[in-house]
Amino acid sequence: MKGNRKYYISLHGEAQEVSREVYQAYYQGKRKEKYIYERDQAHENHILDISGMEELEFESGYCLASAQPSIDDLLLAKELHNHLHQCLQMLPEADRALIQAIYFSGETESSYAKKIGLTQPGISKRHKKILAKLRKFMNNL
Repeated sequence: MKGNRKYYISLHGEAQEVSREVYQAYYQGKRKEKYIYERDQAHENHILDISGMEELEFESGYCLASAQPSIDDLLLAKELHNHLHQCLQMLPEADRALIQAIYFSGETESSYAKKIGLTQPGISKRHKKILAKLRKFMNNL
């Protein structure tokens, strides 16, 4: 009886029959999007959701601006990048190591905590304090 089951996904407002593999891949992607969105909201990261913008562009006649950044934007980004690295150098070595691990090496708080022998909540609290310090440095330098 399981072999006769039909799978459907909604495309452009209509139910489309698909294979089991397509169905699973589609909903796995949806679950991953939801997880990432919830994780980012919990960490107060703000993300831009551009799903559905193609429809907006065609329906309303609006066209998104060129993705090419202006010279001013490039110079500002370069200046902010340099400023951030100056501020990072002002942090104690242990704080710099945590920032390096999370933002530049892609480690999670949990894996970093295990590596240095602390708890994940302790690393999370320390991480937030370091970010607050960096914000203060960025505003004052």
